[in-house]
Amino acid sequence: MEEFLKAELARLNSPFPRERISLAEALSSGRPGVPLTNGGFHPFRREELELLASLVPEGEREGLRLPILLALDPGLGRGAVRIRGGAEARAVAALLGKKVEGEELVIYRPELREVRRRLPTTTYYLFLP
Repeated sequence: MEEFLKAELARLNSPFPRERISLAEALSSGRPGVPLTNGGFHPFRREELELLASLVPEGEREGLRLPILLALDPGLGRGAVRIRGGAEARAVAALLGKKVEGEELVIYRPELREVRRRLPTTTYYLFLP
């Protein structure tokens, strides 16, 4: 059963970004995006990059890694996701008009819908066991 669950998680997380790039790097790229584990390419929309840049101080653009991973953790309950990384958590909190302390942020379904509506290409789901 455990092997089956591992295989299902791998399937859900495929394709997955092979690497993440900084917001600063994405902003300066002529074709912003990241390669995927299946050989494809996941592009970022320029409007989303500019929105994120407006939400974080210029000094944090190098530390904000894209895509922002929305970790679906069953331990958080249905419809909740965890965002890890200080710059990423602060950017999403600013988008939602919230404050965050520490290096992670947990958001719930209504907030998640808003984040995905405004940042569809610069966020990516990660399914956790």
